[in-house]
Amino acid sequence: MSFKFTKLAFTLASIFVLSACGENTQDAAKTGAVISAIAQKYEGKIVHQPAANRGKDDGWYLVKNGKRSWITDGSWLAKNGFQPDAVAEISSADFNAIPEDPQPLK
Repeated sequence: MSFKFTKLAFTLASIFVLSACGENTQDAAKTGAVISAIAQKYEGKIVHQPAANRGKDDGWYLVKNGKRSWITDGSWLAKNGFQPDAVAEISSADFNAIPEDPQPLK
């Protein structure tokens, strides 16, 4: 009887330890907080990263609601009350930390 009990206890302990392995939800929350803080820093601004022949990723984006939206037409700025000199160049790390809205601005 004691062998079966020991085996059962070992099995349950192993299952518990293995189930504890995996993604740490606190780390995921911290990552989300960093992304939100970066997006919030540029909220309402037109941003771009340093040019490096990346196609649309070298373009201008409006940061709104925590996402960056690609501006496909240069006249969009004037139509929406923005000036080209107000465009902020940000690091590629900050740029990539802001999720892209799949709907571009036209």
